[in-house]
Amino acid sequence: MAIIAAFDLGTTALKCAVVDDEQNVLFSGKENIKTYEIDSFIEQNPEEWWSAFLSLSSRFDTSAVDYIIFSGQMQDLYFVDKDGHSIGNAVLYNDQRGKDYVDRIPEYVGKETSINIDGSIPITRKLWFKDHSPETLEKAEYLMISAKDYLIFK
Repeated sequence: MAIIAAFDLGTTALKCAVVDDEQNVLFSGKENIKTYEIDSFIEQNPEEWWSAFLSLSSRFDTSAVDYIIFSGQMQDLYFVDKDGHSIGNAVLYNDQRGKDYVDRIPEYVGKETSINIDGSIPITRKLWFKDHSPETLEKAEYLMISAKDYLIFK
């Protein structure tokens, strides 16, 4: 019998379900995630994502798990140092601090794209960091854009 642990890191919580291959639920739980909002800045702390993962994982027998599935919010932007620690908070997908950089995007990707370019796409927020927090970019070893990737990375 295969045991599957699925984690979904959404905007409000990390949810977990552990099921067997006959669809019996062996565990389900969630840990709320705090969101910090100041004006158009919307952030979360990746270390809170990790703490929530550890908390949920401590509530079931992880040694019995055969497969792990991750899903989560995308288009976030956060930086990780060489030791695997987040540098500051993650800038969430709905953060608009990059709105003043939208006109600069054609310089980097051309005029035609398959997505709507607005202040929430990661490249606009990275440009914001370049101008407003270059020390963050200097410390960063990795740039990540999906919340679940931090859990996988750790």
